[in-house]
Amino acid sequence: MLAIVQLMCQSGCGTDFINKASATPLQLAAKGGHIEVSRCLLLAGADASIQNKDGVSAEIMALAQGYTELADLLMRMRPEKRMLYINQLHNSDQPLNRIKVKMFGSCGVGKTTLINSLKCGYFSGLFRRRIGSASSIHQKDKLIIDDLTVHRNLSLPTRLRGIEDSTIHDNYTRGIDVQQISISGTGDFSIWEFSGYRPYYIVYDQFIGDTNCIHVIVISLDTRPNVMKQQLFFWLNFLKARIPPQEPIGNGGCRANMAKVWVIVTHADKVHCDKDVHGGHLNKDVDKLIGEARSAFKTDFDILEQVFVMDTHSALSPDIKSFKHHLSEVKKEINQNLPMTTGLVEAMIAQLPSWRRSSSSFPVLSWQQFVEYVRMKVNPLTSEEHFKLLIQQLQLQGEVIYLETDSDQDLVVLSPKWLCNETIGQLLSHDRVVHFKPTGVFSVDDFQLMFPDCDALDMLQVLQALEICVQCENDGEMECEFPCLNVVETLNGLWEPNLPYKNAIYAGIQLRTGTNVKGQMVHVYPRLQIHLRKGIIQDSQDPESDLYQWFHGSKFCSGQMEAILTLCDIEDGIEVKVRGPCDSETTLYYFYEDLITVCEHVLYTVCPGIPIEKHVLSQRDLQKHKVSVHAYTPQEILLHMMDYNMSIDKVGDSENEDIANMLLCGTDDIQAMVTWGPDLHISHMNYHTKSVISQMLDSADPTGRDWCLLAVTLGLSESIPVIDMGLEQSQSRTLRTLDEWSRTENSSIGNLIGKLRELGRADVVDGILCTVPLFRVFTSEDMTSQDDLGSGDPLVPSHDSTNTVSDLSR
Repeated sequence: MLAIVQLMCQSGCGTDFINKASATPLQLAAKGGHIEVSRCLLLAGADASIQNKDGVSAEIMALAQGYTELADLLMRMRPEKRMLYINQLHNSDQPLNRIKVKMFGSCGVGKTTLINSLKCGYFSGLFRRRIGSASSIHQKDKLIIDDLTVHRNLSLPTRLRGIEDSTIHDNYTRGIDVQQISISGTGDFSIWEFSGYRPYYIVYDQFIGDTNCIHVIVISLDTRPNVMKQQLFFWLNFLKARIPPQEPIGNGGCRANMAKVWVIVTHADKVHCDKDVHGGHLNKDVDKLIGEARSAFKTDFDILEQVFVMDTHSALSPDIKSFKHHLSEVKKEINQNLPMTTGLVEAMIAQLPSWRRSSSSFPVLSWQQFVEYVRMKVNPLTSEEHFKLLIQQLQLQGEVIYLETDSDQDLVVLSPKWLCNETIGQLLSHDRVVHFKPTGVFSVDDFQLMFPDCDALDMLQVLQALEICVQCENDGEMECEFPCLNVVETLNGLWEPNLPYKNAIYAGIQLRTGTNVKGQMVHVYPRLQIHLRKGIIQDSQDPESDLYQWFHGSKFCSGQMEAILTLCDIEDGIEVKVRGPCDSETTLYYFYEDLITVCEHVLYTVCPGIPIEKHVLSQRDLQKHKVSVHAYTPQEILLHMMDYNMSIDKVGDSENEDIANMLLCGTDDIQAMVTWGPDLHISHMNYHTKSVISQMLDSADPTGRDWCLLAVTLGLSESIPVIDMGLEQSQSRTLRTLDEWSRTENSSIGNLIGKLRELGRADVVDGILCTVPLFRVFTSEDMTSQDDLGSGDPLVPSHDSTNTVSDLSR
């Protein structure tokens, strides 16, 4: 009904017509208790004061039927107030007052100093240079090296002693410091300073993802050139991994949502730098480094060509003035792509300070509470659509954070600084981390002592929404587990060969990031441990399920099925190994597949922007419990499949292994439903595979082996003019070609690889083989739809956008 009423109101239908019973549409809606329909009618101009032939208004009708909430709404609809509420919900001609600037960098590079300089006016800036220099004398003498000063160092796992391989100083930023600042001559901004202290990294993905902001990476000239490059590329990969890519993929494999990234190089006063005619610092090595970064990430980011080399203490320097000027210009550019603000947003921003003061110890509301507050305190006509826009614009300006939860009620955090700086910053701070229990498990009473000013269960609900912890029971007592604080060493004997049954079946896989992306999985693994614990809790009716977790490792048991999950030694992958009795092939397969699904879900949730490769572990090495288990690359597996050879061996090993047994745990039941990777329709290629193909084939090839020749090879010669002329320059010709080909018969991944081989494009073939599925299991219904894919269905987008309401907090 609501949709019909909305459509009629939008079409200009009158709202106060009276029917034969002398009732208006609003009166009928009030009598029926339809509150959202009533709001829609009121917004369209319906008069709540009209009475029927018996002198009864809509308000009285609602009261008579017991709809008190609706009656309260109608009571507030006095003519002068109603127009004020209606006007407040219309878009104004004003853009958003502020946008977010997110700053990243290691400890000690000068992020905080830069922000303080940005806040300086003219007169305070005159004195800042001298004061800043004096306060920074001997700062290096105050730096503390995490793995040398922790009091529990001897009890920490050996690998943990390198968890913080950078130095931190006494005044390092805790968590994410959120400030709403006004920059003289530039405007208002919401500055989010992400700490360079590594224990905080596990939660940063919750606040990264939105591209309607500016990402600033800060590096220091006061480090070795190779370290400076490592830091820059680490943060670029960190952002690339956590910003969900969106389709359609552009020309050359470019993301549809290219994030804006600027690079600031600090400590220009510590090294020799040339200066331009305006007095700005110049450094040829830095220019070369930025050129390398722009080339390496050209499909992922819009990296500003100008690099800001500066002394961050000098608030009035030409470099900082140039930075401010660019902030002002890009703010206008971002606002052009966003809806104009509304009076409701402005009224909410005016209300928020008082709401925060009234709940300073726990400024969090459930979504329902937030809706009720807005309607009671600000505007009773706010509809669901208005709330979507409201929460979006409040998050874009850094005013609130929206958190999705596992329960029915999502949460709205009214103070981002309280959550990011005062709560997360305190919980995972250096002082706290080194004194926590090594298991990372606390009773509710223990946790209450950490945050005495608010209810522990309420706080845990917020932290669970952020996937920092998970609640569980131990002998009937409620506990909270923080895997990110678990530093327990692995126990001996967790994966020994002496099993109670003979001829056990083994299988294993490594989920790795690409070769150019390192150091990301270490910040993901605690999130995987959260999801494993949730799985155990949901499966609490199974008394044979058990989960034991330690530092970067977990053992999961279900009956006689056992699995061990660990962070790979090279820390760029997650390894999953399973085993079970010889007569349990099918059960073991589903157990194994469920664990891989959980791992993939976590990886694509935390790091949706990087491809994941599946390396298959040698079944023979697993059975022999070798210390170093060989892993077959996805390229090796798929090439054997294409040659119809399901046997594979290691170099120097004459014994073959069966690929199907390694992937399917030897179950014939599953194998009957399997379609191997080369036989899958090309619509099963994910975003990253298509992006690689586009990168390599969209650009003109010197020998002509680009998308155009691919189209000829695929039998689409007549379609080339249509494809070329029918697309904008920013669109991918290669993917449009594949879209056309996907409607033909035999448009499988294997046939595409064969055509690329004919073109001599082994580089493209290798890129495809890294990330396409090794196989898919289809039921009889699935097989029917799978057959249909080869006869008319287009190459549909395979990477769904994760831009939900909560992502705008990112």
